[in-house]
Amino acid sequence: MEKTKSMKKALSTFLGALLVAISFAAAGFAQLPVPQNASTISHQGGTYYAPGYATWSGRVISGNTGTGSQSIIIAGSAGGGTGGLQLADGTTLSLGTVFSTLTPTIIDFGQGNQETVTPTAVSIGTCPAGNLGVGGSMQCVTFTGSFSNTHGQSAVVIDGSYGAQTAANYAFQLGGGVVIVDGVWATMGGTNAMLSALVPFANVSVEDFRGGTPRFWNVTPTGAAFAAPTTLTAQAACDATHQFCSDANVAGSASWGGTVFGCVTYVDIAGNEGPCSATASFTSVASKAINIASPAAATGAVGWIPYLSLSAGTYAQAYQIPVTSSVCTLTTLETVIPACAIANTTYNQVTSTFGKNTLFNGGAQIASYPVNTGMHFPALGSVAMTAASLTPISNSSVSYSYAPSNRVGAPGISSANVVNYAASGSSATTIPNAIASWSIPANYFNYVGAEFRVSGKFTYTDGGDTSTKVRVMWDAAGTNSTTLPTVVCDMVDTATGTAAAYNGNYTCTIKVATTGATGTALANGYSAQSLAAGATTLVRNTIDIGTAVSSSINLTAPARIVVYFVGTGATNNPGAQGLSATLEVLN
Repeated sequence: MEKTKSMKKALSTFLGALLVAISFAAAGFAQLPVPQNASTISHQGGTYYAPGYATWSGRVISGNTGTGSQSIIIAGSAGGGTGGLQLADGTTLSLGTVFSTLTPTIIDFGQGNQETVTPTAVSIGTCPAGNLGVGGSMQCVTFTGSFSNTHGQSAVVIDGSYGAQTAANYAFQLGGGVVIVDGVWATMGGTNAMLSALVPFANVSVEDFRGGTPRFWNVTPTGAAFAAPTTLTAQAACDATHQFCSDANVAGSASWGGTVFGCVTYVDIAGNEGPCSATASFTSVASKAINIASPAAATGAVGWIPYLSLSAGTYAQAYQIPVTSSVCTLTTLETVIPACAIANTTYNQVTSTFGKNTLFNGGAQIASYPVNTGMHFPALGSVAMTAASLTPISNSSVSYSYAPSNRVGAPGISSANVVNYAASGSSATTIPNAIASWSIPANYFNYVGAEFRVSGKFTYTDGGDTSTKVRVMWDAAGTNSTTLPTVVCDMVDTATGTAAAYNGNYTCTIKVATTGATGTALANGYSAQSLAAGATTLVRNTIDIGTAVSSSINLTAPARIVVYFVGTGATNNPGAQGLSATLEVLN
């Protein structure tokens, strides 16, 4: 009897799924906004053809009865009980791929109440039973957004970006690539505004054939730098209100036992860090792990990174803790620098709760000990550095969008966010000011012959320097000294300046000579400065004083390229400010 009931239930589920599949097939590819003669091949090599990703369709199985903020439930079109979304070329995408970002969706396609809605939240789960025969193990998406119309069961839903966002999502999940748009995509309704509005991924570019000659669109910073996260709440023992603490139940480094200073930075989609949270400290417990709770979500943040001082150290000398899966739950949204996950509704990501227990909310649990050859946290350009804290400038951005360019973007490296490069406070003699910074993925230049060039412009008000330097430096764990990266271009001027405003520029070309964790490089640099008013006198020319292969640089780890300006012999007020900065990958 039980067997008969089980067979009837299985048959009912099969027939229900078949009914859904037939109803989706009846909607037909011909009814979608793709021209009949368009290619439906969605993916070839490292390219993803946007119109091919516009051929999925789904069905509303639970609609909205009101307008404004509402939720509907959408089932996929693929057979086999998966509830995925099938493309015209037979490729099946999971709902989790299509809605891994807040993908614009056309609801009630082809009907009088058709509308395009960008969701404010999505969640993937098992379909509720009894709706159009859908249920059992099939997957559905609960889609929340602001609706102008009501939509009932069986309403057809399609891609509101005409495949561009779905293609970008799929490309990212397969390790990156190039999304193709062309005249077919434009005929469907694709526009420049749609490309600019795509949810960005650092390793996905768009190749645009709408004008005949291809043009690339790449991820570009469009906002201000992150603000510093909220200051950590610290004490030796974790409790409900103190989440920067020693964990009594988890083993850690025996080197702890003195005062430890800590902070956290936000990380954006291009792997750039914001400034660290303000100083917090407690007396650490020897041989116990240190817990740091995840910071609150912030606009544009997809990850976060912890920094700790040595035992009995200082906040000014806090070092980056290399983030691994044994420290926290890693973000999967950016791959430039490993970072802990943070809640982000745009990408449908949840916060790391690694190490959570009755007294710890979870986040990062650090059993290792920092090293003084590690990377130092960034600061905003307006922050004057001190001798103990030679910080890079933050290149972070709270927002990114795709913008046209004449080349494929360097995967994982964003352009400089010059809006961050405010003038610093007074710059004491011999204390550098960071004037440009870029985040570099591990192994990006780890091959003999790798070559790149940085160039830019800066300004400062000279207090009467007896010499100046522009230094291009490689910032990576293991080859740094205490808060100080390794010099690759060292451009020195020994002329005495005058107390006036100067403008300067610089260029530095670097070619890798040997690879690995102690790689070396050949460098060639030049810089010039003149009075900002344009005077032809008091021009200060600086040459690269390096005469041999540079010192050891770690090419195997995530790194930064940082440009510093140093004035010696007088206090400059204000300190140096970057006005433009460019990184070019030459080979």
